[in-house]
Amino acid sequence: MRKRAFGRFKGVLFVVLVLLSMRVAAQEPPVFMPQPMRRNLYLSKDPSSKVPEVFVAARMVTMLRF
Repeated sequence: MRKRAFGRFKGVLFVVLVLLSMRVAAQEPPVFMPQPMRRNLYLSKDPSSKVPEVFVAARMVTMLRF
């Protein structure tokens, strides 16, 4: 009787472990979230100086302070 109960326990344990491993495998990998970066640009009052270009990415917040 004990052997049958232990055999059933092993079977149930095996099924639980397989289901848990399937759940872990089905999760999406973590998404890379870029960290905010502060960059200062200083403009010259000289009208002949070149203005630097500012590139921004899609879906990113860009704040300009004057």
